[in-house]
Amino acid sequence: MKKCKLILDGKEIDFEISQEQLEQLTKQKKKTGYERVKVGSHFNYIRESGGVDSTKEANYNIDDRLYEIANYYSHYCLCENDERFYRLHRQLKRFAVENRKEEINWIEKNQNRYHIYYDYWTNDLYASENIFIMDFSTIYFDSEETAQKAIELFKDELIWYFTEYKDSL
Repeated sequence: MKKCKLILDGKEIDFEISQEQLEQLTKQKKKTGYERVKVGSHFNYIRESGGVDSTKEANYNIDDRLYEIANYYSHYCLCENDERFYRLHRQLKRFAVENRKEEINWIEKNQNRYHIYYDYWTNDLYASENIFIMDFSTIYFDSEETAQKAIELFKDELIWYFTEYKDSL
């Protein structure tokens, strides 16, 4: 038990509290940048047309909807980072699809598939072959040449993503 003193309206009150209770009282919830803000406080979201906007939490259905679809940010920089990441992801996906000579078929064992990765040892971008594993949200190209063209075209944004992008505070 810990001895504590509470001062309320200038009056001191002595009491005891367990270590566990003290830890719960003093423990701060981890901030991620995705927290709901108090009514009247500002939060950020990504506009449908791109870019970041800010509005006040009013406990409206639209506030709830933005939160439910994970387009609700309590931190502006995190919202900006995600908007930039989503834009890059959409552009790369479109580039991969528009430049395909054949559809990617995951059942076909002999078809080559390529994706872009960053090597932190060499600080460079590469196209790598991937035959059997489909990762969530990874963009696949039907040829190494197309993946290399994407690296050239989107190099600065890819470097930013792999070296600076943060998905939380």
